[in-house]
Amino acid sequence: MNKTYIAITIGPIYKTFQNVRRTRELWAASFCFSYLMRNINEQLRKKGEKTQDDFILPYLKDTDKAYFFEELKGYGFFPDRLIFKSKENDLDILKAAIDEAFDLLGGIIAEILFADNEAVIAFLKNYFQISYIEKELPDSEMSNVILRLSPYLDTLEQQNKFVREEPEPNYLYKFFEQVNNRKNADRKSFLDKHYEITDSNHKIRIESLIEIATRELKNIEINYTELVNKHLWDKDNWKDKDNEKKENPNGDKANDSAFLETLVANCNKKQETPFRSYHKYICILQADGDGIGKTLKGIKTDKEVQDFSNKLTNWAKDTYKKVKDYGGVPIYVGGDDLLCIVPVANGSQNVFDLMNEI
Repeated sequence: MNKTYIAITIGPIYKTFQNVRRTRELWAASFCFSYLMRNINEQLRKKGEKTQDDFILPYLKDTDKAYFFEELKGYGFFPDRLIFKSKENDLDILKAAIDEAFDLLGGIIAEILFADNEAVIAFLKNYFQISYIEKELPDSEMSNVILRLSPYLDTLEQQNKFVREEPEPNYLYKFFEQVNNRKNADRKSFLDKHYEITDSNHKIRIESLIEIATRELKNIEINYTELVNKHLWDKDNWKDKDNEKKENPNGDKANDSAFLETLVANCNKKQETPFRSYHKYICILQADGDGIGKTLKGIKTDKEVQDFSNKLTNWAKDTYKKVKDYGGVPIYVGGDDLLCIVPVANGSQNVFDLMNEI
C-alpha cells in the first residue's frame, strides 16, 4: 500500500547568515527561519486537523505542543525541513499555512520597525524560499521516508529564486539590527516574548561577544555593569517612535577596546586579579550528530523515525537549558544540530565540561 507525504524546505539559509555580523543578528536570523517553520507546523495542525502521528519531521508529541508553540523562548528549534503525511487538499491547506506564517512574522517585524505591515509581508514572501513537494511512495521497508524524500528536497534547494534586484528597504536585515530595541518603555518588547536571557542590568537582551567572553566577571565587584553601560550599552536608551533623535541603543557605537581596557584596570586593583587571558575570547560551539545518516538507514518504519525524532527533540530541550545555565547564547538547537556562542569558562566549568555534558 502506498503512502503520500508532503516535504517542505526553507531558504536561503547560507545567503542570510553570510550577511550577519553581530550576536543579535545571528540570533534573529535563526529565529526567523525557526519561527516560520514553527507557525507552518502549528497552522497545519489547526487548519489541516493534523495529529502528532501525521508528522515525521520534526515529531512533537501532543504533550509538547504547549512548550513548542506557546512557551518556547530563547533559541531556534524548528529545522529547515518538515515532513508530514498528506491527504486530499493538504497542498491548499499548506499554502494557507505558509501565508499565515508570513503574516505573523511580518506583523512582528513591522511593529519593531514602525513599517507598513503589507510592505513587510510582501518583502518576506519575495525573500524567503519555501519549497515543497507531495510524493506518493511505495510502502517499502528498504529505507525510511526521510531518506527517500531528502534527494527531492536537495533538488528543490538548488532551484533558488532569481531576483533581478533585491527590494529596498531590506526589512529583514533592519529587523536583525533592531532586534534588541524596545518599542516603548511601557510595553513588553519582542524579546520579552521570545527570549529569556538577561544582561548585567537584568534586562532581557542579546548580549555582545565581549559580554559573553567576560561572563565570569559579571558578579565580581569591579563595576562591571557600569562599564557595560558606559562603553557597550545604554540601558535607558530605548528607541521610541516619538523620540527618533535618541542614540541607537543597539550598541552600534560600542567601544569594546575601551571596555576591555577599563575592565582589566579595575580587575588589577584587586589583591589578586580575576581577569584571565581567556576573557578576551569566546567559543562558537557548533555540532551535528555523528553518524546520523548511518542511523537513519537502520530505521525502517514511520513509527521508528518518529521515535528517533522525539529523542532529538528531548535532547534539544535539555541542551538549551545546559547552554543557558553555563552562560552561553544559544542560536539554534534542534534536530541533530547545535550552534551557540559561549564563554571559554564560567565559574567551576569550562567549555570542555559543557561539551561533555551535551
